[in-house]
Amino acid sequence: MGGQRERGTEGRRAGKTERQGPQRDFVSPSLRPSASPSLRLLRILLPIALIATNSCLLKASRPNLPAIFPAPIVAKQTGKPPIIIIPGITGSELVNRTTGEKLWPELFPKDKVALALPITSTTLSEDRDDIVASRVIESAQLIKFMPEIGVYGALLKALENQGGYRRGDIDAPPPDGDRDTYYLFAYDWRRDNVESARKLAEKIAEIKRRTNRPDLRFDIIAHSMGGLVARYFAMYGDVDVLARPQQPRPDWRGAQSVRSLVLFATPNAGSMDALRSLIYGYSITEANKPRINPFKSLGRAMIFTAPSVYQLLPRRESARFYDSKLDPVKIDLYDVETWERYHWSAAFNPEIANREFKSSIKKFGESEGRPAAAKTLTLRAAYLRAVLKRAADFQEALDAAGSPPETLRLHLMGGDCEPTAAGALIVDVKGETQTLFYPRHIPRELRKEAFNKLFIPGDGRVTRQSLFGLSFDLERPDAGITQMMKQAPSYTLFGCDTHGDLPINPTMLDNLLTWLLGNRH
Repeated sequence: MGGQRERGTEGRRAGKTERQGPQRDFVSPSLRPSASPSLRLLRILLPIALIATNSCLLKASRPNLPAIFPAPIVAKQTGKPPIIIIPGITGSELVNRTTGEKLWPELFPKDKVALALPITSTTLSEDRDDIVASRVIESAQLIKFMPEIGVYGALLKALENQGGYRRGDIDAPPPDGDRDTYYLFAYDWRRDNVESARKLAEKIAEIKRRTNRPDLRFDIIAHSMGGLVARYFAMYGDVDVLARPQQPRPDWRGAQSVRSLVLFATPNAGSMDALRSLIYGYSITEANKPRINPFKSLGRAMIFTAPSVYQLLPRRESARFYDSKLDPVKIDLYDVETWERYHWSAAFNPEIANREFKSSIKKFGESEGRPAAAKTLTLRAAYLRAVLKRAADFQEALDAAGSPPETLRLHLMGGDCEPTAAGALIVDVKGETQTLFYPRHIPRELRKEAFNKLFIPGDGRVTRQSLFGLSFDLERPDAGITQMMKQAPSYTLFGCDTHGDLPINPTMLDNLLTWLLGNRH
């Protein structure tokens, strides 16, 4: 370093300057010619353009499905097993069969309780109305004058254009509907999932009869709750084992009609979002975000009457609750006394009860109205007890041990990039106990820790561990992992998308088509 400094000193003394590159004469800034406004603008915009261009070049591309699966080649691949598509909860359009009025999808319904099932009995199959499922929703316009949003349309388009399938009518299957055909199974997603599984069994039997193929086997693609319907059918067929006194044991009679089950974002160990919906109503916003009241499209009074929602509740082993200090709170989700203690659902919510009394008194008068309202609330409590029992039995049936046939393949496809609710806070807010699914009303210094306890990786509604049918307690890692779903998947794929968009995600569709077409593209 001393030699370098010495050489520099000698150079300066000789009046010479050593430079790397061409020499330039120094010009005082005051003597430089001023740049034009357009030149100055160019200097500002050029770096921005370079950054934007680089970001576009670095951004991951979407799969080009038409290029990956060329139509002329795919068209020659015939004889593929038929497909049945089962949508998730809210994925089927609901109409009044008498009036023809469409009741769902509707973000801002005129009658907020039009979709509520009548509660006349604790025997759930007896609580019926005139509402039926008319079709699987491909796209929906939730707000007037706004563009439609995609639901299952992209999935169906991919099966047709890149998969070489044609649509068949599940109520009137064509004679050649035993191959290269997909069917849409629309069902009333409010009702008991066993009832829906038994209807699926009827449709499959009819397709077999009309195609004269008693040995026909299907690929079933199911989303969200539809996966539970499909799993129950595979395990028990058209039999309601929940009505039996003995422990359920799957005989896999439905699996005789199934080649593979492809489950998108299915809550095989339940979803905390189901509890949130029963307490506050169903929102189209994901569970990892605070609720937006205008988008609470299905109110708690309506959700309360839907047996299927209770069957989506988390397993006893996986639900976690904390107090304001983030200490664990032991809670049995399937005990009606828990719901009464914490004022959960329309059965025990004080606001709903007061509204019920006021409405009944206004309609019948004080002397008759008050007893009538009390009778309604008593029936709701009894209904809640029955529907919780049915939900626990349904989950027990799905979790029952029993080896599936080797010919049945299970494929799981889900998301694990979104923080997804796996717990809740039980806190005191102004003297009232509240159940919160987002870190609020607790000391600020605890909110980050609370978020990490309440949310784990998933798709915004279903956690990664629930898709696998796993249950484990993060507070007690030594307790190990419980495998609720006994069947191990033969193929698993995770991506970064939200719950509702996973079945139409291009990368997911790329993998789905690759498997359906036998890895030939």
